[in-house]
Amino acid sequence: MFDFLKKMIFILGMLLLAGCANISAPRPNIDKQAKHSSSFILLKTPVLKYADQGFVAKKSNKIDVQIYSNGVAAFKMDISPTKVCSGSGLFKCMSSQKFNMKYLNSEYPPDTLYKIFAAEAVFGGEGLNKTKNGFRQHIYRSKKYDIKYSVLNHTIVFHDTISNILIKIMEN
Repeated sequence: MFDFLKKMIFILGMLLLAGCANISAPRPNIDKQAKHSSSFILLKTPVLKYADQGFVAKKSNKIDVQIYSNGVAAFKMDISPTKVCSGSGLFKCMSSQKFNMKYLNSEYPPDTLYKIFAAEAVFGGEGLNKTKNGFRQHIYRSKKYDIKYSVLNHTIVFHDTISNILIKIMEN
């Protein structure tokens, strides 16, 4: 009888401990390359005007951008080097070059928006000056564009004074 009572206490103790254990189902294979960051995002072009908190998720060859307003997703974009898609009803999908023609500047290389959100040098690195905290670029073509672009201390600023375009991403 005493052995039976010891076994029961042992079994109940094990069940109690097992109930507190953190056992979880295997997670699906999620892209381990993805980097998500909360950021303040400003998109100001002659056609697009968005400024608020959002998320930038960088995956292998795609960037997902979401801008929120009052806790609701106000603007969504999926950006790759060759196309830009919107989940906000503004447009479906279009080539990066067509996006540039309609929303930015037709003179920009097709992958410009992708490079900005990826925090990489634009225009093939033209006018690139590296600093200890990132880099700066100044790119100028008379009557076409005058771009000051910097990636410094988790802040991206792309400003074209001729085309009246400002893209600013400040990681929180």
